[in-house]
Amino acid sequence: IGTRGYYKKPEETAAAFTVDGWLRTGDLGRVSADDYVTLTGRIKETYRCNGEMVMPREIEMLFDDHPQIEQALVVGVPDPRAGETGCLCIVQRGMDRPEADALLATCAAKLARFKVTRHVLYFAASDIPLTVTGRPQKFKLAKLAIERIQGET
Repeated sequence: IGTRGYYKKPEETAAAFTVDGWLRTGDLGRVSADDYVTLTGRIKETYRCNGEMVMPREIEMLFDDHPQIEQALVVGVPDPRAGETGCLCIVQRGMDRPEADALLATCAAKLARFKVTRHVLYFAASDIPLTVTGRPQKFKLAKLAIERIQGET
């Protein structure tokens, strides 16, 4: 399927397409040596910590199989020293809450230092804002996280 752009909308076409015709989807990914494409996240979900780009999905994947975690989401939140830092938002599985220090230790052991989240917050599944298709709305989750962090100080 190909297109030259949006019908009679040159400004939107210019914003959505590169000069050589590629559509800017907002997806992030990488191409392997054998030409397989792996999607790794969305450009709008990334944040910069000390000038380095952080892809939240890389951090979230550390907890995909954690027995105490139903869902792990990472959002960028403002930080006075680093510009932004990560906030790990956890929906626990069952009654046994994972310890924040243990979660941060997992991050520290497996990630570059600038990717280690500075905050861990716990949410009920019903408190995670969702789209109509059931996907987390991270921009809304980030606002909730910022409010909770500011309330702690």
